[in-house]
Amino acid sequence: MRIVLAHKRRWLILGITLFSLVTGLVLLKGCTDLPSDRELTARFKMHRSCFERIRVLALDDSQKGVNRITPDRVQFVTDRTPKEWERRRVLSDARWNEYRLLFICAGLDHINGGIAFGPSRVTFLAVNRGLAGSGYDKGYLWTREAPEPIVPSLDNLRALAEGQWFEKIDTDWYLEFTQE
Repeated sequence: MRIVLAHKRRWLILGITLFSLVTGLVLLKGCTDLPSDRELTARFKMHRSCFERIRVLALDDSQKGVNRITPDRVQFVTDRTPKEWERRRVLSDARWNEYRLLFICAGLDHINGGIAFGPSRVTFLAVNRGLAGSGYDKGYLWTREAPEPIVPSLDNLRALAEGQWFEKIDTDWYLEFTQE
């Protein structure tokens, strides 16, 4: 009886160890696969017309009370997701579908992709990692007012404390890295 229990205990310990190792590797992979500044800048240059069209639409829609659009959600300035009929009054299905196509073009079509915006700035979320309130994201920012701090590179900033950093890539365009 003791031999059988010892054998089961070994298998249980082995199973827990293997599960922990695989889970740790998956989490570690999620923490290391941010695109480089070079990759994001190349994507921006290749698909600049899509980014510019999204910017124009977003600045127009910010005047209507919209402040966030993702492939599957629209949010108003009041920080709430509107009912379908409310959304359609402000943002037609055709307009939302145009955003969705532009998100695909710009590489912002993943579940957390999309944009947040106000009257003078548009933030494009390219990738995010971590849990809500404890993670980091990297993307693009359009603004006429230079954000601070501007750094030479956003690669390898994850060792720093919470904050937000920017790298200029073109006139009024920046890469953005935020860590919470």
